[in-house]
Amino acid sequence: MGRDQPSRHGQSFLNLQKPVTPLALARLLHQAGVVPASAQAQVADRIDAAIVPQALDLSNLNILVVDDNRINQQVAVGMLEDYGATLITADNGQEALARMAETTFHLVLMDCQMPVMDGYTATREIRKGSAGERSKSIPIVAMTASAMAGDRERCMSAGMDDYITKPLEPEELETRLVYWSHQIRNNKPVVSGGATATGVAAQSATADLGDYPVWDSGALAKRVKYKQHRMLEMISLFKEVSAEKIDQLSAAIEQEQFARVDAIAHAIKGSAGNLGATRLQMLCQHIETAARAQASRQLQMSKDQLHDEYNLLLVQLQQKGPDRQDAIN
Repeated sequence: MGRDQPSRHGQSFLNLQKPVTPLALARLLHQAGVVPASAQAQVADRIDAAIVPQALDLSNLNILVVDDNRINQQVAVGMLEDYGATLITADNGQEALARMAETTFHLVLMDCQMPVMDGYTATREIRKGSAGERSKSIPIVAMTASAMAGDRERCMSAGMDDYITKPLEPEELETRLVYWSHQIRNNKPVVSGGATATGVAAQSATADLGDYPVWDSGALAKRVKYKQHRMLEMISLFKEVSAEKIDQLSAAIEQEQFARVDAIAHAIKGSAGNLGATRLQMLCQHIETAARAQASRQLQMSKDQLHDEYNLLLVQLQQKGPDRQDAIN
């Protein structure tokens, strides 16, 4: 996206750099006075919806998946493993910079909130050349939680080119990668830059969790493309890491460590969302919002509910989970 450029005849033009994303086009329309600032996100969505989907082919492409959550990593890898890409994971931004300095990647899927180095910082470092000159203009697609206001704007301002909401959905991820793989194969990827998206306001912390299912097994099945062995892997991994996280979150709430509560609730929210554990996901969203507002009373009231919801989830995973023998066959 460029600034206005005067012509020899005194006319003014707006530059639109490739790749032409829905976000970039909506922003250009705003600069031209056609679209008001408040409608940019809606216009981008309408442009995006009008794009005709194509078959996804990631053969011969190296994709880096950056996320500190092992479950989130496995979901992304599981969704893309059948499309021919070489998929490599990194646990944080610092590790991603090291991977990129060693290997040539074509695309990065970047989580935003991570320990050691978050996705925003990592993206800015990549754009500065810290991962090597060849990586400065690599397409970076943010993986962001849509429920937190301002997340999308921060992604684009940091230098990310696109965003996809978590928990990841196969159709949305594939649609975005159809677009970016086309740009990559035509040697067109450049940094889009500029905040153009409007975040979705956080949901009320008093939402009734009774409206949501404890576990939506169908959502998990769809996310792993109905592969039973993948479902078992996801459930097993969740059980392996979640109990300690729940205890850590409870302790942080008790001690009113708001930043720690925010970070742990965010991590559990992502894992629960990918698993289809909707009630636990929404509860952690409420806790995350309360922690950012330093709402001590609300957090304390959520602590008992946290354990209750987690135990309900474990029961359903045991009762309704895929049969191990079926997954092996």
